[in-house]
Amino acid sequence: KNVDEILALYKQFQAESYIYFPKQAMDCLTNIKALSKNGLALLTMDKGFHELHKLMHKKEPDLVTHGCFSLWANYHALSEFCLKDGGKVMFADYSTFHLEVGCLLFLDESENYKETHAAYQKVVNDFGPDDFNSLKQLAYSNLGNLRLVEMLAIYRLSSYDSTIFLKLLPRLKQVKQQITFEERRRLVESLHIIWDMYFNIGENDDLSYEIGGLLYDLGMYSDALDFFQFSLDIYGDKADVFYNQALCFYQLRKDKLFYSSLEKLKILEPNSNLVQSLEGFDMG
Repeated sequence: KNVDEILALYKQFQAESYIYFPKQAMDCLTNIKALSKNGLALLTMDKGFHELHKLMHKKEPDLVTHGCFSLWANYHALSEFCLKDGGKVMFADYSTFHLEVGCLLFLDESENYKETHAAYQKVVNDFGPDDFNSLKQLAYSNLGNLRLVEMLAIYRLSSYDSTIFLKLLPRLKQVKQQITFEERRRLVESLHIIWDMYFNIGENDDLSYEIGGLLYDLGMYSDALDFFQFSLDIYGDKADVFYNQALCFYQLRKDKLFYSSLEKLKILEPNSNLVQSLEGFDMG
């Protein structure tokens, strides 16, 4: 079905308000819960509303496009479904400007799960993803003024998220030459953790190549070679990667490997300026 047909169905479901929650979704949760003898603990994060007064008198759902499309979630209906099942519902009391983060316990004696409730209070209600999103937007809007120590703090707060790393990368490239030895060490550690936390889903952005380039600029030539190899393994042969490999081998005085990368580069782009640049190196 096309988007217009789906939106028309959604408007039919929620013509007067957002109170209606499709029965299919409830059936889905019931079926998932049945897979476990002990019930279901559901974690959910999306844009939406969990308070009834925010759902009332909405004329039609907002259709948001971002490569595909999505609609605001009716978390109030989902919460009522959980409560009527005898469960416990947790949504943030304070920060819900960008995202709703919910924990729904479809469990017997759900009030007894005090450690789960305490964990939700700590990592969502006290300070959670919605708060972090506000700080992230603040950082993006002041990108040109960020110092390295501030960017490292943002990486840490984001659990070393690769998307945020790439967003801050232009500023990181600007400040990397004016950092202290201690800041350099911390940055190198962070780059490795960012990679460890990364899961490739076929994005166009080559994270391994970008990390390798930073490590080269920081003088970490052996580490940079590892990341350039990751790039080749994931994205295949690329002239820029062979060129950077050759630069690393040159700095490490590994002449045979330097010439090996140069030959691979020649196969891909025999007449490129990159080849001419490497052939002009003083190998003495």
